[in-house]
Amino acid sequence: MSENTEPQAAATPATSTRADSAAASSAKASPSSEAPASPGASAPPPTGGPDAPAGEQTSAHPFTREDIFEALRPIVDPEIRLSIVDLGLVYDAKVANEGKYVEVKMTLTTPMCPYGPMLLTQVQDVVNTLPGVEDAKVTLIWEPPWDPRTMASEYAKDKLNIW
Repeated sequence: MSENTEPQAAATPATSTRADSAAASSAKASPSSEAPASPGASAPPPTGGPDAPAGEQTSAHPFTREDIFEALRPIVDPEIRLSIVDLGLVYDAKVANEGKYVEVKMTLTTPMCPYGPMLLTQVQDVVNTLPGVEDAKVTLIWEPPWDPRTMASEYAKDKLNIW
């Protein structure tokens, strides 16, 4: 008789907070044995600007959903070698409490993605560097299931030979 051996955690949303990220950072080994810093961590923080769509940026917070997506764009899926934003893995980003709270909802290419924890940590680290952010949450969701044919950018579809 065959049993379902897939971990239960794959069916439920996972979240990471600034405190989780800080704890993970303090548990790291010496810098010489670590991989390079998260992509995008050295990029200047987004500031919105005159090109932001009307109504998207207010004096309540200094950046928009689009700014968060742009800040996350340098994070690359190591297996596919394309941006998680271009792949369509980042579903949503919300800014609240005058920019002090940010929540990013994202998925992975598969529930068993071996790079999932690394990607979640990179997203958390980038969001934590945004100006004024005091609390950031990354929520891993599985609905809707990721489908590059409908969720990836035209650039990613071209690189993946999806016509």
